[in-house]
Amino acid sequence: MAIRFLAVGLLASLSWSACLAQVATDTADDPAYNSGWDLTDNGGAGFQPWNEVEALGGGRYLENSGRQVDGTRSFALYANTYQSSQYPGGYAVSRPLVTPLSQGSLSVLVRHDLDNATGFSGINLKSIAGPLFGGGELLAVGLVPTSIYSGGGNDNVSVFGSTSQSVSPNGGELRGDILDYIVDWNTDAGTYDVTIDDLTHGGSASTSGSLKAAGEPVVSIGFGNFDVGSFNNLIFDDLSVSAVPEPTTATAIVGLAGMCGLRRPRRPKGASAAVGV
Repeated sequence: MAIRFLAVGLLASLSWSACLAQVATDTADDPAYNSGWDLTDNGGAGFQPWNEVEALGGGRYLENSGRQVDGTRSFALYANTYQSSQYPGGYAVSRPLVTPLSQGSLSVLVRHDLDNATGFSGINLKSIAGPLFGGGELLAVGLVPTSIYSGGGNDNVSVFGSTSQSVSPNGGELRGDILDYIVDWNTDAGTYDVTIDDLTHGGSASTSGSLKAAGEPVVSIGFGNFDVGSFNNLIFDDLSVSAVPEPTTATAIVGLAGMCGLRRPRRPKGASAAVGV
């Protein structure tokens, strides 16, 4: 009995970080990007090199003029000009994981510096590394104009799984704010949880639902900007992917699995970056 109480006490002292195993991280301040952002660059750890999955007139660059979301520079995608109704323009990349994950969690800082009038801008979870931004898409999270989805607009982050949803972290304008996208998934169960924290003006909102498909692990994280026009940029940084481990018999007995069901602590408002706000 004494041993059991000791185990419970030790487990109670564990933080959220003990429940998740970080498997991949990257930041634009990594020395791998000191000479620019080439597709062959592979900063951080746990990721394979970047893939270009859509190149319809846009491109990628490192933002360091004051609109970066953290540090001295951030990753950024520009969508460039409108081409045609069939190929409206845009640019997208994907970042394959070294180890595909059936149960995991993604955190990434995002800034939508765009008018949100033409197309989707944001991230997605993919069951394949490519081709195309939407290839193998399990879930997409980002801004989209109301002309495409009635629940979109500038005040809502839209979430596209098996059904479409939207969340409003601060109840108002989101463009230009630094948003912390937190996406948890379980492809075995076919479910997701999404939380968006507004680090610029405060506020948080969450939703959950079913992925577009079940049974296939997340192989890659996609980043796409299809909001064409000048000065329409998707800026992002501080990628972190963690695996949700299976509980052992011992931890199951004392309820560690329940502890890991709690959400991890959030970054406090302004803690990650106040640049350009």
